[in-house]
Amino acid sequence: MGILKDLEKVGKDIEHDVEQVAAEIDKELQKAVDAVETGLAKAKALIQQGFDDAEKALIKSVVDDALSKYANAIKSLRTLATEGITSANTQSIVNDIVSAFKNADGSAAAAVLSNLLTDTMKAAYSEFSQFTTLAIYSDDEIDLGFGVAAAAGGGIKMPGTNPDDSRMVMDFEATEGVEEGADLGLAIGVFCDAPKDMQGGFIAATLGADAGAGANLIVYLSMEFPPKLAGIVLDITGGEEVEASIDCGFTLAFKVPAGAVVVA
Repeated sequence: MGILKDLEKVGKDIEHDVEQVAAEIDKELQKAVDAVETGLAKAKALIQQGFDDAEKALIKSVVDDALSKYANAIKSLRTLATEGITSANTQSIVNDIVSAFKNADGSAAAAVLSNLLTDTMKAAYSEFSQFTTLAIYSDDEIDLGFGVAAAAGGGIKMPGTNPDDSRMVMDFEATEGVEEGADLGLAIGVFCDAPKDMQGGFIAATLGADAGAGANLIVYLSMEFPPKLAGIVLDITGGEEVEASIDCGFTLAFKVPAGAVVVA
């Protein structure tokens, strides 16, 4: 018996539980996190059952279609990985992400988002015309304080510098855990939805090195039946290559803290 429809219900239940929570980081953040983690405990149990062959084929079909249809966008993500964000100080960006969430620091959030507005980044926007959001975040779970550890970062609506159109995002995966001593890295991705609509459940198909699309490429799908493409993410400074896998999780999207001035 397949699990996709059950996962869809889990995702909708989590959305229902967090929809009344304020969208600002400094209001009810812990309640939102608790709701996600409670819901993902159910998702983890489902993932452990495994997708059946029909579901695997369905997911593979969406992934293969994305690799073909968005080959140029994936190529541009690779270019940005070597010519764009890699020159930035990884630890500095991670520190800004933590400060944006832990302290509701608008200046730190603006600093994170400014990495997506460099001349190199803006020159690539035309390659991502079929997507709406460009995002950057940690490629591993980081300690955000108050007992929260998640992959986190920010996303902008292309093109634009308006913080009202941007969001700070937190990704929780059902089967991931904090790895002590893990090397922090960055990831960059493009998403179909606008930043404000990124909140919700997802299925993450991580492609292995032999997948023909490059190691550490992750195709995000909507947590629904049948799943649809949600985004494509490329690890930039994440260390070792990873094996192919399918996981699921939930994204929380918060308004950029007050006081942010995002400068191109």
